[in-house]
Amino acid sequence: MDSSKMTNALKTMSSALDLAALRGLNPQEREDLKFIKTGSRVASHLGFQMCLFFNVWYAPAWLAVMIWALYVKYSELDDILAALCPVFLAFTAFLEVCRLYCGYYGNLFENPAALGAFFLLTVFLQGPLLIVQLSSYRFHLPLAELILDAVLLAFIAAECVTGWLAYKQISVVHAKKMFSSPEFQEYKKERNL
Repeated sequence: MDSSKMTNALKTMSSALDLAALRGLNPQEREDLKFIKTGSRVASHLGFQMCLFFNVWYAPAWLAVMIWALYVKYSELDDILAALCPVFLAFTAFLEVCRLYCGYYGNLFENPAALGAFFLLTVFLQGPLLIVQLSSYRFHLPLAELILDAVLLAFIAAECVTGWLAYKQISVVHAKKMFSSPEFQEYKKERNL
């Protein structure tokens, strides 16, 4: 679809049900625009979404290098680390998938609970695990793994900053929606607040 057509269609649309006014768009394009509610503000944060997008594309390369590095350094590890490193890798990979899913879901669907889960997974699990791995000499990190882990840690730091901004923005929008709802107004009248 041509972006100028889409922009013009969005500017001329007076309500979400007034799709007949969208001349020049085929039925599929009209169907794609049905989700738009005019007058509603999108609370998702673009910077956070960009960080997540780049991290999603970076994660497979990171995982491939982590598997390769485990194969290379496995013979150099002591018995305890030889048993724990595959478990550590599997847990970290699973955690990364869950963390990115919660970030995407929380930002795109404007869900503060999912963003909270993203922050818990990032700040209390993924970040500390990466810091321990980067700072421990016992892991015998190859240079490629060291660089990719440092880049992932930079992604995590950027996602924490932009994610916090997204969380504040989405929380404010949800609070305004909640306190302006008819149910809350009725509750205020009942309680004389």
